[in-house]
Amino acid sequence: MARRIHGPGNRLRRAALLWALRRMRWAIGLRPEPATIRAGFARFGPLLARRERWRCSEPAVAGGATLRWLEAEDADAAAVIFYLHGGAFIADSPAVHEPFVAALCRAARARALMVDYRLAPEHAFPAAVEDCHAAWQWLLSS
Repeated sequence: MARRIHGPGNRLRRAALLWALRRMRWAIGLRPEPATIRAGFARFGPLLARRERWRCSEPAVAGGATLRWLEAEDADAAAVIFYLHGGAFIADSPAVHEPFVAALCRAARARALMVDYRLAPEHAFPAAVEDCHAAWQWLLSS
């Protein structure tokens, strides 16, 4: 059964989410820099995350990227989701992405390969794209 965020029992949670999103948008507007975006995701990401159960493997490395297998319950090892997180190549929020991917895995009865690529501006273009390509090649070869 799906969780409803608009139901009467979730008014407080919905209000907290809206406040967090407004606060994050305000902070990013003041300082539209990668550090501000990352800090906002780290602080408010857990409020946005779904409640899911999953297992995560030990990290592997392909190119400059860190790879992790994420599995929900009843996953079929033959079914794979190749997941590149959002964040415009400058931000990552495992608190949001991992529960979301776990929900995808549960719905698809698959496991997912999550790619943590190098982020800009610390790593200049095309580092993130090269990491994603290396991860894809690693997946195909395994």
